[in-house]
Amino acid sequence: MSRLSSSSSTSSSGLSPHSSPHKPHHESTPLLSQSNHPSTISNTINRIKQREPHAFWLVPILLLMAISLGMNTGPKLEIHTQLICRSISMNKPNHLEFETEINSSGAFLTNAHSDWVKKCRKDPLVSSKVSLLSSTISLVMGSLSVLTTAFWCSISERIGRRLILSLGFFGFILNDASFLLIISLMRSKILKDYKLLIIPSILEGLFGGPATIQAIFNSYISDCFLQDPSLNSDSKTITFSLFLGLMMAGMAIGPTISSKIVDLKDDILLPFYIILILLIFVFGFSLYVIPESLSKLKQIEFKNQHQLVLNQLEISYNQSINQNNLHPKIHFYHTRLSFYQFRKLYLNFLKPLLVLWPTKSIDQNGQNPIRDWKLTLIGMAYALYGSGAGAYGIKLQYAIFRFQWGPIQTGYFLTTLGICRVMALLVIIPMVIRLWKKSTTVVNLESPSSRPIVINPSNKKYSLLSSSSRLGQSQLQPEPITISIPKLNPLPNHRKTLNDAKFDLKFARYSIIWDGLSIIILIISPSISWFIIGSGMQSLSGSTSSALQALALNSVTHEKIGKVIASFSILQVLMSQVLGPFLFGGVFSGTVGRFSESFLVVDLLLMVIVLVVLSMLRLSSHHHPSISNHPDLSSSISSASSSSDDDDDDDETDEVIVQPCNI
Repeated sequence: MSRLSSSSSTSSSGLSPHSSPHKPHHESTPLLSQSNHPSTISNTINRIKQREPHAFWLVPILLLMAISLGMNTGPKLEIHTQLICRSISMNKPNHLEFETEINSSGAFLTNAHSDWVKKCRKDPLVSSKVSLLSSTISLVMGSLSVLTTAFWCSISERIGRRLILSLGFFGFILNDASFLLIISLMRSKILKDYKLLIIPSILEGLFGGPATIQAIFNSYISDCFLQDPSLNSDSKTITFSLFLGLMMAGMAIGPTISSKIVDLKDDILLPFYIILILLIFVFGFSLYVIPESLSKLKQIEFKNQHQLVLNQLEISYNQSINQNNLHPKIHFYHTRLSFYQFRKLYLNFLKPLLVLWPTKSIDQNGQNPIRDWKLTLIGMAYALYGSGAGAYGIKLQYAIFRFQWGPIQTGYFLTTLGICRVMALLVIIPMVIRLWKKSTTVVNLESPSSRPIVINPSNKKYSLLSSSSRLGQSQLQPEPITISIPKLNPLPNHRKTLNDAKFDLKFARYSIIWDGLSIIILIISPSISWFIIGSGMQSLSGSTSSALQALALNSVTHEKIGKVIASFSILQVLMSQVLGPFLFGGVFSGTVGRFSESFLVVDLLLMVIVLVVLSMLRLSSHHHPSISNHPDLSSSISSASSSSDDDDDDDETDEVIVQPCNI
């Protein structure tokens, strides 16, 4: 699984600056939360019985989809290896010393335990070709997925989620069915070029791929929560956590299932037929069983909004033609207009990345605007760290080349990594975060640096004064009364947000260091055991991407949260599914057999660069986004905190001098 695919949260208060204030408890408020209330459970059961939209309709198809994705990894790499090895033996008969064994073999895809297959796995040229093929498939799939996801998601708002979800699974079916068809035609010697195996990824990418499936899943769940008033945000969090657990469980179970099938039946193609059956069931379930989450009224509303956008784009297009004095023909005009609208609606997928560009903010004195690079640096770190996810598939090919693993050993290895990932994300990392926060939380009830506040009823303003400036009145004025009250903070959530951001930054740095140590173990691993240990250790850094996302959300205003989330989603797909596999696949393909660990060295260098980028990040309380546009408030906070330390030395009380009225 990729580094950016984990959705576990590293900070429970990632959105703390925008959270609503705590509401007091009333007698009418139930002690049990809505998510755990028995009426909510019964309501869920009733909605399922009445075939009303609910998130739990997605549970069976999510689990089966995850199992099918986990089942095909090991067998597909084995088939790629055998096909490329056979192609090399026919085109370069002098390269392989065992070409006579291959040519004399009667079976097209032979036993995974045969000697010539083991020789194919450890041949550098075969491994290089397999790496290039896998990287090309990932590049094509990721690129098409990025280009088509916005299109399919937009259509789902106008014709319903269920149909688009079914089309996404239909793309999975086309991938598996076309893969089996190409293998059959190659067995019949009708087709000979293994590069045709790119076609299945093209077909799946045109229907959106996994990115579209995930987006429709999230949209379906959001629709259900909008329709059911008995569900609250806690229920939504629990639902997404449950789906994450099901996805990881399916990805862990699938490889073992395929390994058992290959081991018992000695047929490398049998797992793909089982996957095809599972996908057909999922397609039928999503098309005929799952209820639609968008009502007809809501679909009509989205259609009207879409038509309004098209009309605005047509006006903009006509204005551009008039300004340029263009006179296109009528039929060509409509073609150009349609393309213009399509480009503006669906091909501007990189536009959300503009939010990561450094912006100007006002300093603590309300003067000299400076550029704020925090979000830019966080985005750079997120992108560089996410590109390391492309090394996941190359790591499997490296293990196949070095240890001569077959689909059985690869499946057990993937299951082991899946178990480590589940334990890390659901048990170890949350426990470490809880203990870490508990040990660093210090409540300071009194502070010697408390600043007095002079309250004079004859004045209409409050001011912060030093103790030497209290004698500004007549000598006959009574002595001021000194009391202690809770400190009046103009931004009560500002310090908490800053502390959360500091915690996320520290957590991300330590996780990246841990990831780097794991990569070093993989580079110098002398045996299979150490390779598995290093791979398992990397699971403990699975929440780094979540920490960087929380850090970014703590660094922007409420209005930019949606744009930041969209930009990080685009970075995730581009780096982990497009550029990352292409980078590491090219490095491994060019160095396998000479320095096969070179792709791991590149991954380690990326982690070092990420640490350097994060070391340039400064979380200053004077330039918090919530006060950057208010110079008066910014300067008052700066002057109020000038006598305190730069760390978390919050003053919970202030000395207040009540100045009596003049008589």
